Amino acid sequence: MKKLFTILGLLCCSIIVSAQTINWGVEGGYTLHTISGTGGSYEDGFRAGVNAQIPLSITGKFYFHTGLSYQYRKQTGVVLVGTDKPSIGVTSDKLHFLHLPVYVGMEQAVGSEVNLFAEAGPYVEYAIAGNGEYRLENMQKTETYKPFSAGSVSRFNWGLGARVGVELFTYVRLSVGYDLGLKTAAYGGKYRSWIFTVGYMF
Repeated sequence: MKKLFTILGLLCCSIIVSAQTINWGVEGGYTLHTISGTGGSYEDGFRAGVNAQIPLSITGKFYFHTGLSYQYRKQTGVVLVGTDKPSIGVTSDKLHFLHLPVYVGMEQAVGSEVNLFAEAGPYVEYAIAGNGEYRLENMQKTETYKPFSAGSVSRFNWGLGARVGVELFTYVRLSVGYDLGLKTAAYGGKYRSWIFTVGYMF
């Protein structure tokens, strides 16, 4: 999986370096995420970073979108603690990811200062840090642990993402998106995330 992350990163860099026209921007926003198959509710987080758009056609309607964002994610899970007589432990994790999308987008003008856009493609994530704590069932005391070392959470994650939005005055972008995790990443499940962002293109 490290090779996949490296290859996608090198691909993005090579396209950016060779491109004639690059539109740079920043964006950030609110996220809601859950883990499939665990029955857990959606939990909040946030995402912020930089992005680049590279036109893929003469008309400018199609473009390549990539970037690098910081993703903060909180999550809860259930684990078994002990070997002889395992007890149920309820965990609470705080994780910090780097998020890299590789999207193809399309933009359509609907007014003199208003464009609609849609983007979709694969993404990869890598957790740069994380910590957690767990509490045994029927006990108030909590203990700290390392989610990645314990094996309950994977550092690598990948999947497919898509988003739609509106661009105002050529600079301001509002969007809503959805990330569908394809890798078993945490507590036997896969990440499912809604993303609401505000961006500014330079």
